[in-house]
Parts: sequence; structure tokens; C-alpha cells
Amino acid sequence: MAPSQIEAYLVNRLGTSCRRLTFIDLVRAARRDIAADRQAVADAVGNLLAGGSLVYVQQLGRTFLEISYLHGRNISTRISLIPETAQPLPDQGKGRVGLRLSVGASFGAGDHPTTRLALQAIDEITAADALGFAARVLDVGTGSGILAIAALLLGAASALGLDIDPSALWEAKQNARINGLQDRMRVVDTPLENLNPAFELILANLRLPTLVRLAPQLSRLLADGGRLVVSGLRLSERETLLRALAVVRLVPVRENSEQGWVAMVFGRTA
Repeated sequence: MAPSQIEAYLVNRLGTSCRRLTFIDLVRAARRDIAADRQAVADAVGNLLAGGSLVYVQQLGRTFLEISYLHGRNISTRISLIPETAQPLPDQGKGRVGLRLSVGASFGAGDHPTTRLALQAIDEITAADALGFAARVLDVGTGSGILAIAALLLGAASALGLDIDPSALWEAKQNARINGLQDRMRVVDTPLENLNPAFELILANLRLPTLVRLAPQLSRLLADGGRLVVSGLRLSERETLLRALAVVRLVPVRENSEQGWVAMVFGRTA
């Protein structure tokens, strides 16, 4: 396995763990999950520490590794994630946008593969200018607002973020403000069935049962020639989603996977 893949695994393991992890915990997990030996894990941890992605934390005489939110990190070809208080990355402004997140963001801070895959898909779509970008964006289950904000920073005209969690609504509004996008992004708890306008780009980082249930509404709201970005899927769930979206005349146009997760981009059939 390539060093970058081991590093991605370690960041994901730390980002999704419900408890603090030591180096030994990571070695055991990596040996079990991806067959990486101790030296490979040590090298990957060293690279992540040197790059500012991880930090050591001392607590009650024990040393843990945690994700650092003090430094920015590149997520895709043109998207960097930067904590609100951090300095821009050295390559900022050279065709790369810096998406700022409030410190302690809890609803999708780019640490999970599903978020990274969705951001990479947004980057690819906007780079190709496939939507003629005066695009209106709908982000279903917006969480931190990270996906909608990325689309706006890459050229979309406006975005509507939907969520039913009051904390997520507050966090998404904060992140829109931090990025100077409060006039182009609305965040509401309106049900999908109450929306009428068509959207050129719909983003849905949700689990499979929710995606299947919402499939008719997602198709109804997608503009002709528009794109639906779906993430939150395990590879084993791919075929089920394909069948559900085929029923509402949506077909895949590209996909990418990481660590057993997959993100797919759909368009409408003729």
C-alpha cells in the first residue's frame, strides 16, 4: 500500500474513532485493516506530524495522537480546508481556494472519506465547467455547509443548505459567514417536497436508506443538464443506489472511491 494511502487511513481512523488512540492502537488497527506493518505506520505518522495534520496530546501520563485543526490541508486539486484562525497555505491563490471552517467543526470537517470524495467530485465538475456556472446549488443534509461552500468558492452563483439539526444549521451559517458567503448561501430546515426551483448542482452526502427514500425528490429538483453528487455510500451499497436512481431516470457519469466508500455523480437520462 502506498504511503499516502496509509496516511489517509490513519487520518480517517482518528477522525471517526469514538475514543482517543495511541500510536500502538493505530499500529494494531492498521495491521488488521490494511496489512500495514509497524514501520510503515511509523513513517506515515511521522509525515503527518511533520506536515501538521496530526499532533501528540498528553493526558494523565499517556500520549495520544489527534487530528490537528491548527493547519490547513489540501483536499483536492483546487480545494484547501483551513481552520478559521490558521494562516493561508503557501499555494493559496494559485488556482486554489481556501475553505475556512470554524474551529471544532463537528458536522463534516473533511476528515471522513465521504466528505473528501464529495469535495473532489465538486472540484472535478466545476473545473470542467459542465454546468455553465451560474449554477444554483442544493446541499441536502448540509451539516457544516462544507460542500455548498466549496461549490460557491469554485464559482456557483447561490446555494441552499438543508438540515433538520439546529446545531448543524447554526454551524453552516457560521461557516458561510467566515467565508464571506452569507449573501449567497441560505441555510434552512425546509422539507425537500416544499422546494420548487430546479438546481443545477445537488449535493447529498447521506446514508443509503435516506438516499433511496429521497430519490424521487432529488430527481424532481435536478435541472436538465444538472448534476447530482452522492456520497455516504459503502461500495457494497452501490448497486442498490444505482437501481433506485435508475427508476427516477438518473444515471452515473463518474465515480470515485476511498477506503470502502464511494461517491458518484449522476445526470438525467434523455
